[in-house]
Amino acid sequence: MKVVFLCRDGAGARYIAHELHADGMVDAIVVESGRMARRRKLRRAWARTPWWKSPLFVLDLLALTIYGKLWGRFVARAMRAHAGRDVFPQDVLVCRVDDANDAECLSILEDLSPDVLVVLGTSILKGPILAIPRDLVLNIHGGIVPDYRNVHSDVWAVLRDDVANVGTSILHLDEGIDSGAIALQERVAGARGFFELRWRNVELSGRLIREALSMHAVGTLPREAQDESGVGFHPTPGVGPLLRLATTRVGD
Repeated sequence: MKVVFLCRDGAGARYIAHELHADGMVDAIVVESGRMARRRKLRRAWARTPWWKSPLFVLDLLALTIYGKLWGRFVARAMRAHAGRDVFPQDVLVCRVDDANDAECLSILEDLSPDVLVVLGTSILKGPILAIPRDLVLNIHGGIVPDYRNVHSDVWAVLRDDVANVGTSILHLDEGIDSGAIALQERVAGARGFFELRWRNVELSGRLIREALSMHAVGTLPREAQDESGVGFHPTPGVGPLLRLATTRVGD
């Protein structure tokens, strides 16, 4: 079974890549920079923002930047226990592309010809990419679906006083946003502090995707359709939600 890992760069992606590599479950890694996708998203959001809300738009970006830096510092400390995992595995082919849907990425994946494509944090993948793997495409989503779709699921679960529903879903990826059938799903428990909760979810993701690949290899991987009546689609949090998060206690 040939497995290709398609992801955005980041500590979580590098950690999971090493988890897959340790079990011999990754043959190549394709890393999307996402620069153009982020710029397009930012331009669209700015174009939709009335001029009188532009100061709030800037504050939202600033709050997200600060949140990202604080998370980065926490991850740097957490990764000290995982020597050598601050980069992708050295003995695995790593290809870098700007956009996971562009012609370059399509060509690379066609040449790699995977049986399974494992996806984490990329742009929303389109039909031509999804059609390449011979067996299936699995998405690692750091949220419990259908209640928490889209990015920052852990933030919204905590803000809704729903910490028990922070966890990871392994999905059979489709062209929607976290709408694919559920393969595996598990919740995080026992964390103290939001960043610890989030990091434990990264560790959980690494374990669940290995379990999913093992189950697929023997033909026992579940495929359970989501209950569309319970969908919760949450936007990127801005300054207000992030300030509330900073004052919210997680754990004992």
